[in-house]
Amino acid sequence: MSNKQDPDKGNKELSDALRAMHTQLELAKSKLSLYLNKKADMLRHGLEGTDEYAQIEQKAASLQALLDKWQSVYQDRLRQVEEAETGIPKRRRRHEEK
Repeated sequence: MSNKQDPDKGNKELSDALRAMHTQLELAKSKLSLYLNKKADMLRHGLEGTDEYAQIEQKAASLQALLDKWQSVYQDRLRQVEEAETGIPKRRRRHEEK
C-alpha cells in the first residue's frame, strides 16, 4: 500500500466542510432576517430610540458583516471544488473579480 492520502477521503472531508459552512450561512441568514424583522417592527411602533433597538441594530450589522465575508469564501471554495471535479475552470463573473 502507498503512503499517499486517499484523494476520495480528502474530497469527502472538503465536501462535508462545505456542507457545514453552507448550513451555518443559512442559519446566519435566518437569524439576520429575524433581526431585520424585529427592527422593522420596532420602527413601526416608534421604538427606534431604545436600547433594545440599538442592540438589535448592532447585532444585525455584525451578522451582515460576517455573512458578507464568509459567503464569498464559501462561493470561492465551492467553485474550486467544482473545478477540481470537472477539471474545467469556471469563468468568474465581473462582480466577483473585485
